[in-house]
Amino acid sequence: MAWRDSRRSRSRLALFMSSIVLGIAALVGINSFGDNLARSIREQARELLGADLVLSSTQPFDPKLLPALQKLGQTRSDEASFASLVSFPRTQGVRLAQVRALGPGFPYYGDWETQPAAAGAQFKAGQSVGALVDDVLLAQFDARVGDSVKVGSLTVPIVGRVLKTPGQTGFSAAVAPKVFIPKNLLAATGLIRPGSRVQYRTYYRFAPGTDVAATIKPLESKLEASNIDSDTVASRQQQTGRAFQDLTRFLSLVAFVALLLGCVGVASAVNLYVQEKLASVAVLRCLGASGRQALLIYLIQTSGLGLLGAIIGAALGAVVQLVLPQVLGSFLPVTVSVAVSPAAVGLGLLTGLAMAVLFALLPLLAIRRVSPLRVLRASFEEDTATPDPLRGLVLAVVGLFIVGFAYAQTREWKQALGFGAGLLLALGALAGLGLGLRYQLRRYFPVGWSYVARQGLANLFRPQNQTVTLIISLGLGTFLLATLFLTQGLLLGRVQLSASGRQPNLVLFDIQTEQEKGVEQLLAKQAIPVMQRVPIVTMRLAAINRRTVGQLRKDTASGVPLFALTREYRVTYRDTLSASEKLVAGTPPRPAATPAACPACRSMPTTSSASSSSWVIR
Repeated sequence: MAWRDSRRSRSRLALFMSSIVLGIAALVGINSFGDNLARSIREQARELLGADLVLSSTQPFDPKLLPALQKLGQTRSDEASFASLVSFPRTQGVRLAQVRALGPGFPYYGDWETQPAAAGAQFKAGQSVGALVDDVLLAQFDARVGDSVKVGSLTVPIVGRVLKTPGQTGFSAAVAPKVFIPKNLLAATGLIRPGSRVQYRTYYRFAPGTDVAATIKPLESKLEASNIDSDTVASRQQQTGRAFQDLTRFLSLVAFVALLLGCVGVASAVNLYVQEKLASVAVLRCLGASGRQALLIYLIQTSGLGLLGAIIGAALGAVVQLVLPQVLGSFLPVTVSVAVSPAAVGLGLLTGLAMAVLFALLPLLAIRRVSPLRVLRASFEEDTATPDPLRGLVLAVVGLFIVGFAYAQTREWKQALGFGAGLLLALGALAGLGLGLRYQLRRYFPVGWSYVARQGLANLFRPQNQTVTLIISLGLGTFLLATLFLTQGLLLGRVQLSASGRQPNLVLFDIQTEQEKGVEQLLAKQAIPVMQRVPIVTMRLAAINRRTVGQLRKDTASGVPLFALTREYRVTYRDTLSASEKLVAGTPPRPAATPAACPACRSMPTTSSASSSSWVIR
């Protein structure tokens, strides 16, 4: 019966089906890509780290720990990395780069792609006498293999072009390009001096099957006391996976909002379809069909088409996820192996079918109350005009489904409830706008306008109008686009450098006291104005609220993260607040405060006397 009844209205039902296809495609494509990315990160976790264990510190490792650290693993490689200006003598190009002085052996896992290929193998074997330079850095300054690169006082030939480094994305290479030099040439650069900011790392390779976490557990307390961080394959996998999982969840919520927009179209299409079928339902009621049977006939139609739309959307989403790794490849630290994710497809089918049925039920429930009298009196409307309590139940289920889906993506009830409340507020505001528009037009109808204008406006409040539905659809679509563009603007605004007005476009870091006069003269010769001078003192925490760092580290219930207690802080001081700052507690700084007039400055705990300054210039 449901199939025969749909023959004359299949074009309208096809519109109903198409309303959810794109939303399901986006949902399946994003979730399937997220599953593939998570699986690829798990499979390539060793390549992300390049070793089984990495120990790192901002200071040389404590000599007392070296005997124990040298016993770890089968082999190890040492590294010292730091930021420094590098220059290419032939092209006179100069840029800030990340210099990595590596010992032989690294990376133990993953492919280090270089041109020529032998350059990477020789460097890894400790037989190289030159530098490997990131491809983006060579391309920027039109340098090539065979040229030389200068790092500090060291000038070495460029023996290879680095195309891919394990764990490094193309985007990160463009932002912070790398220059690799052999570890035995580090001293020749003349850049490692007291006060230099250097990151020391040691990479370890263990025998297959070794429980690395259990192996280093007895050393954890000594590593923490020496401010040495440890990174294993499992921890790197967790860190990388969490970052991209958050992105996938955000995009899934965006796709779900797009699906909701399609479901509003479903409700609109089914509502018009039901209005056309009221006379047919009345005939069925006269022939003995109950209201429940009549409802099931049309519910089966919409459910079948909803399932078909979900299947088409899932198939389209599976195709979309084949393209995403190519589009986002330069931002990903791993090579994504593409495969259809059954979990993502199942979630898309279930979500699409459930949302289509729930939103179709809202207008379909009126069929239950169609009276047989409609066969004789076409204007009989009292049977469907009165409120139906089941509509409230369906709306409640829709709300719970939205909150449940949001919780499945975020795993946070506060965020899920906030997402649901935000959507409810947006839908309520749009519906109120539509109802208010209909009321105002009916009450203040412009009777003096032309016939065409009056007919057009009258259609906005006549029976069976779609004013509220259209405003909700257009408003929700605008809401979705505005959210995406706002998010894009916020992300770009954090990394965008503005050269207009009084915005600085250059910062000089780590200017030592004895260097200030020379830098000032150099800037004056170039007519470059200094906008701000920021004094910086390197410090470590000694105590918080009269509790020493040692006491806080032993107190597991203190709530203070370990890194906050052991890290180095770059501290500054001044006597005024900037335009972007607001004093929320305490007393304002006193003008021209000096250490003698500032007890807090004198008593500020520090374990370092190194000081410098940063200048903000244009």
